[in-house]
Amino acid sequence: MTTLVHLARTHVSAQVSCENVSPFQLTGPNDTPIKVDFAAFEFLCAAVQGSERCGRPLGCPVAGFVTQIDPGATLTVPWSGGSFTMAELSPTCADQFCGGCFIAQQAPAGAYKVQVRHSQALNGCNRDVCPTCTPEINGACLTEGILDQPAVAEAVFNYPDETTVVIVLE
Repeated sequence: MTTLVHLARTHVSAQVSCENVSPFQLTGPNDTPIKVDFAAFEFLCAAVQGSERCGRPLGCPVAGFVTQIDPGATLTVPWSGGSFTMAELSPTCADQFCGGCFIAQQAPAGAYKVQVRHSQALNGCNRDVCPTCTPEINGACLTEGILDQPAVAEAVFNYPDETTVVIVLE
C-alpha cells in the first residue's frame, strides 16, 4: 500500500485515452519492473477466455484524466502484493488487436522501489485551461488533464516485511 502525502495541490496520473495509468510505478529485486495494472488492450487471460471481444472499447476520450490531490490531503493507493506476467493470447482473442493476455502472480520477497510521477501543472485538456474538481472527503478527485513536466518522488521498501510506504509529494 502506498500513501501519497503532499504540501501543495498536485496531480498524479489516472487515465490517458483508454489506458488506465497507475499513480505509481514499481521496481522489484534486481531493478525488475513489476507490472501492477493494465494498459489499453491488455486483459487477464481468464477474463477473455471464450470472449468474442477483448479489443479497445469504443468512445475513448482523447484527453487524459488525473487524480487531483489538495494540500494536506493523503491518497492511499493499494497494491495487492501481486503482479502480472504476459501469456499467450487465447485463440478467440488473437485476431482482435489485443495488446496482451496476462496471468496474475505473487511478487517475490525483496527490496522494491516505488516511484510516483506528479505535477502541479496540467496540459492536454479539451479547453484552454484544465479544470479543477471538488475533492471528496479524502481530499482527492478525478479531473481532466495530462501531467505537465512531472517530478518523480520515490521510496524503497522491503516486501513483504514492509507493506505501507509513505511518499511526500513536494
